[in-house]
Amino acid sequence: MSKTIRNGQEVNVDGDVLFFGTVHEGGKLFASGNIYNMGNVKGIIQAGYPDNEDKLIIGNLHNAQQVRVGEQYDIVSDNPIDDEENTVVYVNDLHLLSYGKINDLKEINPKFFNRIGGII
Repeated sequence: MSKTIRNGQEVNVDGDVLFFGTVHEGGKLFASGNIYNMGNVKGIIQAGYPDNEDKLIIGNLHNAQQVRVGEQYDIVSDNPIDDEENTVVYVNDLHLLSYGKINDLKEINPKFFNRIGGII
């Protein structure tokens, strides 16, 4: 998806999203699946909408107002993100929102690497 989401706008997507657009402050991007952010997020972004906590948000999130996975959320300015480009946001075993690196993705969510059907 390559779209600009402005202040006050809310975009709901069914399934996973590869996002190349811009979410301005006050804008909201909600996806029922995982979100792969390659764009610029300054608003609110949520994977696993409304309450699925086994989804991930991957990408550059250091400018976001909030990141949410399922019912868990974090205000990014309260917990600055170190590695801007390779961030993975997920819900850990204690049901708290955590940040990891994309290099550790296989340990964070092993199901993410399962391949189901298709042509190899």
